[in-house]
Amino acid sequence: QGNVEATYRAGALRLSAATGERQAARGVAQLQFAAEHGHTDAMLRYARAFEAGETGTPDYAQAVAWYEKLAAQKNAAALYSLGRMHDQGLGVPVDPKRALELYVQAADGGDPQARRALERLLGPAPGIGRSGDGWRSGDDWRSDRSRRP
Repeated sequence: QGNVEATYRAGALRLSAATGERQAARGVAQLQFAAEHGHTDAMLRYARAFEAGETGTPDYAQAVAWYEKLAAQKNAAALYSLGRMHDQGLGVPVDPKRALELYVQAADGGDPQARRALERLLGPAPGIGRSGDGWRSGDDWRSDRSRRP
């Protein structure tokens, strides 16, 4: 497991400081190794590499596939990213209902970007000025069908 962690860190570092195609390709390969061995952070970074085109050109279908693997594990960042893919139709058909479901799950997991996405779609959350917590799955928007996509 230590080798997987070291490989992930080397790949992430190599991508963040990539000075050329060769270094980026090596970083992606290292992320792939760690991701395929179940390293959660590597899986997320690998998905983002596909989405951003760090693998050559953007490959949204591959990004979605990796985000889905992590979403099955209730990874909040992946749930948000997968929701965004459904929201924008990147690698999947535009599906506002599915995007909303994923954003709520991500917000429940504590992802701040998901909370902002819910505010964009549904307006300010009840009590946002008081607690700053934003939208959560138990909030009353679920019963207000007029605000749901």
